[in-house]
Order: sequence, then C-alpha cells, then structure tokens
Amino acid sequence: FTFKFQSFKYRIDNIISATSMELQLYSTITITILTFSIISIVCNLFEYLSKYTKEFAVHIMCGGTIKSIANRIITQIFIIIFICDLIILIIMKPSLSYLITVIFSIIIGIAIIAFPLLKLKNTSITKLLKRS
Repeated sequence: FTFKFQSFKYRIDNIISATSMELQLYSTITITILTFSIISIVCNLFEYLSKYTKEFAVHIMCGGTIKSIANRIITQIFIIIFICDLIILIIMKPSLSYLITVIFSIIIGIAIIAFPLLKLKNTSITKLLKRS
C-alpha cells in the first residue's frame, strides 16, 4: 500500500461511455415503441371512423354536427391519457418530471387526434350519407 496518486480518469471515461451507450439503447427502444403505439392508435381511429360511418350519418341526419363527432373522438383519446397520467401521478408523486410527462402525453394526444380529425373534416356530409 502506497500513497502514490492514481488517476481514475480512464475508469470514469469507460463508465461514462457505457452509460451513454445504455442511454442511447433505451432511448431507441422507447422511441420505437412509442412510434408503433402512435401509429397503431391512429390506424385504430381510422378503423373506428370507417366502422361507425352509418352511426355518424344518422347522427348528422338527426341534427348532429361533425364537431360533435370530433368531440367524441377527442374525449375517447383524452380519457385514456388522463387515466395514464393519473396512474403516473400515483407512482411518481407531483414533481417536475411528472409535469414534463403530462405535457408530453398531451402533445402525443394532440398528434394522435390530428390525423383522424383531418380525415373527418375533409369528409363531406354527403359522402357520409352515401356510405350508409
């Protein structure tokens, strides 16, 4: 045993490199899962729109509007997001990371809703009625 100074710079550089590679791997996996989930939900909403076209046509014939149909879709998505955020709140407790998570989930919700709402907005009432 000596009191000679030994530098740990090499070990610290290895630890930083390994942590960085691990973070990149986890980020890639997370982004991949998130992308496929968003695509899946958007496709599911498109299927929902085409499946319930008759119901939407009847809704419009009875005095409903495209806006009320859009509100149904928005409500469906944001109920799921609210429940998920509530579960995260129970697990994480209120903090800055929780706030960032909620903001990110709202942004994802808006992105998910955008494509089906654009399709619904571009669909004319006569097309809805002709499909039924």
